[in-house]
Amino acid sequence: MREMRDFVWSPTEKKVARAAFDAAFARECAAIRLEAEAMLKRSSDPAAVWRVHDYLSEKRREIDQKYDFRYSVLASVLGRLLVEGWVRNVEIAKLKPEKIEWIRRSASAWKQADASKRFEPQRRDAKTPRLKRYPSPVRSLRRPLPS
Repeated sequence: MREMRDFVWSPTEKKVARAAFDAAFARECAAIRLEAEAMLKRSSDPAAVWRVHDYLSEKRREIDQKYDFRYSVLASVLGRLLVEGWVRNVEIAKLKPEKIEWIRRSASAWKQADASKRFEPQRRDAKTPRLKRYPSPVRSLRRPLPS
């Protein structure tokens, strides 16, 4: 089987892929907008504006990393979007079977990667208290004795 970067995209396939890609981007942006608006409506705290700002900044970074329309990585990107529910099977059905197979394989890999992330420890956020650090007993032995 060929490498993904070796695929040649026909003009028709480029249009199909672009339409699926753009539709996924529009759907995800609409979902982000709805969530930001809901965050503001749920809170009367003026600081909610900054929480929304942080949320939008994080989503912007995710979107910038995820949406890459280079043909050498497009099958992987569409696979990820398929797993996440932003692309529908119907939208990619007009691609050649070998590309659809690559997209499905990529989707399977993204699904496995997502499942393995669930078992990793979560990042510490600002609300999680830091663990209190106690001095190492070895370090305390290295201190010079008071004279």
